[in-house]
Amino acid sequence: MSASLSADFAAPSERWSRIVRALGVARPRLFYGLRMTASVALAMWVSFWLQLENAYWAPLTAAIVCQPTIGASLRKGQFRIVGTCTGAFAIVVLTALMPQSRIGLIAGLVVWTMLAGFAATLLRNTAAYAASLAGYTAVIVFSDAIDGSPNDVFLLAITRATEISIGVLSAGLVLSATDTGDARRRLAEQFSVLIGSIAEGLCVTLRSPGIDTVSRRRALIGKLAALDPLIDEALGETADLRYNSATLQAAVEGILRALSAWNDINTHLTAPANRPEGGRPVADPARIDAIAALDWIGRPAEARDHCRQSARHLVTYAASSTSQRLLFDRTAESLLGLARGANALALLAAPLHAQPDQARSRLHVPDLLPALVNGLRVGLTVLVAALIWIEFAWPGGQNLMVFGAVITILFAPQADKAYQIVVQFGLGVMTATILAAIAKFAILPAQQSYLSLVLVIGAVMTPAAAFAAGTWNRFFFTAITFIFLALLAPSNQQTYALDTYLNGALATVGGVLVGLLGFRLVRPIDQGWQMRRLLALTLRDVRRFAVGRRLRSQQAWLGLLAARVGALPADADPADRSRLVAAFSAGAQILRLWQQSGALVQPERLRHALRALAAGDVQAAITSLRRLAALQGEEPRGLRSRVELVLLSDVLTRHARYFADRAPIEAS
Repeated sequence: MSASLSADFAAPSERWSRIVRALGVARPRLFYGLRMTASVALAMWVSFWLQLENAYWAPLTAAIVCQPTIGASLRKGQFRIVGTCTGAFAIVVLTALMPQSRIGLIAGLVVWTMLAGFAATLLRNTAAYAASLAGYTAVIVFSDAIDGSPNDVFLLAITRATEISIGVLSAGLVLSATDTGDARRRLAEQFSVLIGSIAEGLCVTLRSPGIDTVSRRRALIGKLAALDPLIDEALGETADLRYNSATLQAAVEGILRALSAWNDINTHLTAPANRPEGGRPVADPARIDAIAALDWIGRPAEARDHCRQSARHLVTYAASSTSQRLLFDRTAESLLGLARGANALALLAAPLHAQPDQARSRLHVPDLLPALVNGLRVGLTVLVAALIWIEFAWPGGQNLMVFGAVITILFAPQADKAYQIVVQFGLGVMTATILAAIAKFAILPAQQSYLSLVLVIGAVMTPAAAFAAGTWNRFFFTAITFIFLALLAPSNQQTYALDTYLNGALATVGGVLVGLLGFRLVRPIDQGWQMRRLLALTLRDVRRFAVGRRLRSQQAWLGLLAARVGALPADADPADRSRLVAAFSAGAQILRLWQQSGALVQPERLRHALRALAAGDVQAAITSLRRLAALQGEEPRGLRSRVELVLLSDVLTRHARYFADRAPIEAS
């Protein structure tokens, strides 16, 4: 009886604790919904006060750029203005070139949207968003101006850019007043976790050479790939970081170099022939413990200086064997990479102690094929929508082009998940159509005040935005948030023409269907196949290095591999991530060997080994590399050349199946 009573008393307490936890999760999302409604209300009030013709574009923009975090919102707002102005300029130029040719103008628009879709895939984060805006802003201005005179295009472009700027500024003002932002802190924590984990794993490898830490490294590669959007968010939140963005990029490349050097050490030590007798430590235990005990986030400048000093000592140590020289040099390289990461931590946590660290600013393209596929899809979708509009002489049917372009450009980065996401988005569009019809024809005609309009909009947008900030049916609620406002089209003189509303709603739903057709006609690249292609491209580059073709600097090779790590699918196989790092290591060693070929005893043996590698004959390459390593002298220069030869043979041995793959030869 007492046990039953205890359970009865415990049950309400447990239910209450679940309710409290649910409220804790829902509170920030609900606050985000309220902030979006406030942003929309402010933008709508300003556009009404200025008597803008299509006033709803300002609140719609405020809703689009309003994000759950202030950094992402401000960054997105800035690039939305850039993309809008670029798209408006493009349609003005196209109209000026073909003022009397509607077919020529549509053809030019198709080409422009193809270029925008291509650039949106090629670029990343908010830069990709700006490219997307440049594409469909041109289509929007075209759809508004097509029934008027070509001379009106310039005025329409200016008006649309003004309305969008009002929305961006309104959202930014509301967000700045309600949120101080924490992207800088979250980025510092992520850097600290990455650097600390690499330092700890490196110490484990040096302290206990028999332990294989491959699973740790694979997990860290995934975390490294997730840094890019967080860096972009932090750049939008704080002005000083924008002027030091090169330091953050240098830190990402440094962490990748540290991971690669740790991978080299682990690969070397896990080979039974290279393992120390008795499993004893391969470095000074006191120095290892000092690295493991560094306070990365509390004292990043001290940690940076300690890593640099330790690296200098290791490089100057006299080594008694090839294995010892290898361990000294690769540990020093890993520490230098960690020092670059610690310098970024100093910039984030203690800016006065940060030092300039420049990474060469250059666009590295992981793979051109997804960008080409997405660009082709966008252009084909806009062309199909234009043909439907022309064939049926549909008044207002040009909006098919608008929504078709928006759907195919925005959802293309979702790759093979895009079709299902667009279906979910389409269901949200249909739901928003019903809700907007109820608000427009059943509620608003009896309410004439601005406050009642805001309350009606908030009653739909606040909960929809709160759900959109979560993960459950996120794109369904995102569609409700934006399409409801677009169909409601609030203005100073609200109109209630049912035929106009139905025509706009039909064009919106039709645009989604055309977008779905685009994803059927030109299917997205499967993420598994994309991962295999990235590996094949990287292996092709390594083989080209091996035969002396398209030799890059080590810095350029590092930047390209950092871009490819950032392009990895979220659910990529951890083993594939490890192969990508191994390919980077092999490529870097080949580049160094070409630079040191003059110091080799028999340089022709190196060319023979690398030709075998380029042909996929990995065993012959390994045999030649080891024989050449045995011929090198004992002086410091010869010893370091032997280190590169041994390292390359170790990497090829561990990943022999990957480096022997014949597919990249056929692909090239």
